[in-house]
Amino acid sequence: FGPEDCRNLALRFLHNIEQSNNAWEAYAVLVAIQKVPQEASLHIISDSQLVIDNLTKNLKK
Repeated sequence: FGPEDCRNLALRFLHNIEQSNNAWEAYAVLVAIQKVPQEASLHIISDSQLVIDNLTKNLKK
């Protein structure tokens, strides 16, 4: 959300969830989607091709 934004979070994964960079980025996207109003525009930037593909190609519509 940007520096000093009150919507920024620091979270921990549960022990039974894979703790990889891709998993964290996907989780961050999920949390961001949940934090904004449904009608709001959301611009997601990621260097993870896996996360991008899952949001644009593999997501069930």
